[in-house]
Amino acid sequence: MIPAILLPLIPETLRNLQTFSAISDSGVGRRQLIGTLHPLYVIVNFLKNFTFNLPSRYLPDSSSLILRLVRKIAFLLHVDLNDVSIAEDGREFFVHGAAEYGHDMAVNPLIVYLLVFCILLGIWACRRYSVKRIVLGYSFIAAICFMVFCAVLRWEPFVSRYMLSYLALLCPLIAIQLQNRLPRIPRYALAAVVILLCVADLSYQSIYHWTMVTKREAGQRPEGYFANRFEEYEPYAAVCAAIDDGGYNSVGLSMGGDDYEYPLWRMLPDEVMRIEHVGVTNQSAGYADGSFQPDCIVWLGTEPDAPYEYNGKTYEKCRECGEGHYLLYSSP
Repeated sequence: MIPAILLPLIPETLRNLQTFSAISDSGVGRRQLIGTLHPLYVIVNFLKNFTFNLPSRYLPDSSSLILRLVRKIAFLLHVDLNDVSIAEDGREFFVHGAAEYGHDMAVNPLIVYLLVFCILLGIWACRRYSVKRIVLGYSFIAAICFMVFCAVLRWEPFVSRYMLSYLALLCPLIAIQLQNRLPRIPRYALAAVVILLCVADLSYQSIYHWTMVTKREAGQRPEGYFANRFEEYEPYAAVCAAIDDGGYNSVGLSMGGDDYEYPLWRMLPDEVMRIEHVGVTNQSAGYADGSFQPDCIVWLGTEPDAPYEYNGKTYEKCRECGEGHYLLYSSP
């Protein structure tokens, strides 16, 4: 098992050591971990992360109830709920809607509610049923790891995606505890309910993603990438059309942290043989090819000042393809 875990990590670890002279970028760690060890702030941070998984379509108004509960607890503990030490950039805490079935949180509520049930069941039945030490040890470690993760990770709206590996570890815990702590008939009844809920969640999630793919005209795959921000589709399509018109074979990319990159790969003409970021200023700039002179540059963000020079090549033309979407190219 250990080689299976380590082997996939080796290439990324070596690359990070070469890039950052550390296992990971130090700025990432400081940004993701809480900035205080004050017990009350740690407790509130834990509640923010843990309860972020709890809204469920099966519990009416659960989102607003959970939000009010966390706010009330923070108020009673005299903790600023949105303090920068327990909130990314001091962002205001919110609880997502219960009807969201994205890949980050679709089955999270079911797993976390079952975890809570198993913890309560374990406390109640600890003296009534014997459990093998190794089974008990796994359950204890998996639960504690998840709790510690919720306590030390600074809250952000996308925190649930970081929990996926921990939630996966909780699934065997849940199965083990229900198998060993419940008598046969209650166990079968609960298993039937859990299976029914899993099938229902899978159905809802399938409908959600199928709608994302097909709700736009002709159900074209590139449009599905923009299902949540469809206003971005037309500018991206215009950029790709301009690249196609120019017959360019290589493309440079200059984009911000929240811009879509992967749909661009799918939408670019087949003639494009090379895509590479340009003007990189972070620590990964050392990997840039100093001889790369793209035929054109896709520029997303503030309108660039033309002419723009990169690796000795000047791009004096700038074509606007939509607000914040530009194509830099040189005269033939």
